[in-house]
Amino acid sequence: MLAAAGLDGETAFYTNLVKCRPLGNRPPTPEEVQACMPYLRRQIALAKPRHVLALGGWAAQALLGMEGELDTLRGAVHAIRTETGEEASVVVTYHPAALLLRPQHKADAWRDLSLLRSLVAASGD
Repeated sequence: MLAAAGLDGETAFYTNLVKCRPLGNRPPTPEEVQACMPYLRRQIALAKPRHVLALGGWAAQALLGMEGELDTLRGAVHAIRTETGEEASVVVTYHPAALLLRPQHKADAWRDLSLLRSLVAASGD
Protein backbone atom coordinates (compact mmCIF):
# COMPACT_ATOMS: atom_id res chain seq x y z
CA MET A 1 0.00 0.00 0.00
CA LEU A 2 2.87 2.39 0.78
CA ALA A 3 4.46 1.82 -2.62
CA ALA A 4 1.10 2.16 -4.39
CA ALA A 5 0.59 5.49 -2.62
CA GLY A 6 4.04 6.67 -3.74
CA LEU A 7 5.43 6.52 -0.21
CA ASP A 8 8.34 4.17 -0.71
CA GLY A 9 11.83 4.11 0.78
CA GLU A 10 12.82 7.10 -1.35
CA THR A 11 10.20 9.38 0.19
CA ALA A 12 9.93 7.91 3.67
CA PHE A 13 12.13 6.93 6.60
CA TYR A 14 10.95 3.84 8.48
CA THR A 15 11.61 2.94 12.10
CA ASN A 16 9.89 1.32 15.05
CA LEU A 17 8.50 2.79 18.24
CA VAL A 18 10.26 0.27 20.45
CA LYS A 19 13.69 -0.91 19.45
CA CYS A 20 13.30 -4.54 20.48
CA ARG A 21 10.38 -6.87 19.95
CA PRO A 22 8.43 -7.59 23.15
CA LEU A 23 8.27 -11.27 24.07
CA GLY A 24 5.34 -13.10 22.55
CA ASN A 25 4.74 -10.14 20.21
CA ARG A 26 2.72 -8.47 22.97
CA PRO A 27 2.09 -4.72 23.00
CA PRO A 28 4.94 -2.77 24.58
CA THR A 29 4.55 -1.71 28.18
CA PRO A 30 4.50 2.01 29.02
CA GLU A 31 7.95 1.55 30.56
CA GLU A 32 9.31 0.01 27.34
CA VAL A 33 7.88 2.86 25.29
CA GLN A 34 9.38 5.45 27.66
CA ALA A 35 12.76 3.72 27.54
CA CYS A 36 12.79 3.88 23.72
CA MET A 37 11.37 7.39 23.23
CA PRO A 38 14.70 9.27 23.53
CA TYR A 39 16.18 7.06 20.83
CA LEU A 40 13.13 7.56 18.58
CA ARG A 41 13.16 11.33 19.11
CA ARG A 42 16.84 11.42 18.19
CA GLN A 43 16.22 9.32 15.06
CA ILE A 44 13.50 11.75 13.97
CA ALA A 45 15.73 14.76 14.67
CA LEU A 46 18.55 13.27 12.60
CA ALA A 47 16.32 12.14 9.71
CA LYS A 48 14.54 15.54 9.63
CA PRO A 49 11.30 14.30 8.10
CA ARG A 50 8.66 16.84 7.16
CA HIS A 51 6.00 14.17 7.56
CA VAL A 52 5.61 11.12 9.78
CA LEU A 53 3.23 8.20 9.34
CA ALA A 54 2.35 6.66 12.71
CA LEU A 55 1.35 3.03 12.23
CA GLY A 56 -0.99 2.01 15.02
CA GLY A 57 -2.31 3.41 18.24
CA TRP A 58 0.82 2.83 20.30
CA ALA A 59 3.02 4.76 17.87
CA ALA A 60 0.46 7.54 17.48
CA GLN A 61 -0.03 8.04 21.21
CA ALA A 62 3.71 7.99 21.92
CA LEU A 63 4.63 10.39 19.11
CA LEU A 64 1.79 12.80 19.76
CA GLY A 65 2.03 12.58 23.54
CA MET A 66 -1.71 12.12 23.85
CA GLU A 67 -4.21 9.45 24.73
CA GLY A 68 -6.92 8.55 22.29
CA GLU A 69 -8.43 5.76 20.32
CA LEU A 70 -6.85 5.12 16.96
CA ASP A 71 -10.06 6.00 15.14
CA THR A 72 -10.17 9.42 16.81
CA LEU A 73 -6.54 10.15 15.86
CA ARG A 74 -6.89 9.06 12.23
CA GLY A 75 -8.10 11.27 9.40
CA ALA A 76 -6.39 14.43 10.64
CA VAL A 77 -3.00 16.05 10.34
CA HIS A 78 -1.23 16.37 13.67
CA ALA A 79 2.09 18.06 14.37
CA ILE A 80 5.14 17.29 16.46
CA ARG A 81 8.19 19.38 17.22
CA THR A 82 11.52 17.61 17.01
CA GLU A 83 14.25 17.98 19.61
CA THR A 84 15.95 20.42 17.23
CA GLY A 85 12.82 22.58 17.07
CA GLU A 86 11.65 21.60 13.59
CA GLU A 87 7.99 20.79 13.02
CA ALA A 88 6.79 17.65 11.28
CA SER A 89 3.26 16.70 10.35
CA VAL A 90 1.94 13.35 11.57
CA VAL A 91 -0.70 11.20 9.92
CA VAL A 92 -2.05 8.24 11.87
CA THR A 93 -3.24 4.97 10.38
CA TYR A 94 -3.60 1.30 11.18
CA HIS A 95 -0.63 -0.93 11.97
CA PRO A 96 0.02 -3.42 9.14
CA ALA A 97 -0.69 -6.36 11.49
CA ALA A 98 -4.11 -4.89 12.23
CA LEU A 99 -4.86 -4.70 8.51
CA LEU A 100 -3.97 -8.35 8.11
CA LEU A 101 -6.44 -9.24 10.86
CA ARG A 102 -9.12 -6.75 9.75
CA PRO A 103 -8.91 -6.23 5.98
CA GLN A 104 -12.13 -4.19 6.12
CA HIS A 105 -9.97 -1.29 7.41
CA LYS A 106 -7.84 -1.15 4.25
CA ALA A 107 -10.09 1.47 2.64
CA ASP A 108 -9.64 3.71 5.70
CA ALA A 109 -5.89 3.09 5.64
CA TRP A 110 -5.82 4.07 1.94
CA ARG A 111 -7.55 7.36 2.81
CA ASP A 112 -4.89 7.98 5.47
CA LEU A 113 -2.09 7.26 3.00
CA SER A 114 -3.75 9.54 0.46
CA LEU A 115 -3.81 12.30 3.09
CA LEU A 116 -0.10 11.83 3.68
CA ARG A 117 0.56 11.73 -0.07
CA SER A 118 -1.24 15.08 -0.46
CA LEU A 119 0.96 16.59 2.27
CA VAL A 120 4.09 15.27 0.57
CA ALA A 121 2.96 16.65 -2.80
CA ALA A 122 2.09 20.04 -1.33
CA SER A 123 5.50 20.36 0.31
CA GLY A 124 7.36 19.31 -2.82
CA ASP A 125 9.03 16.30 -1.21
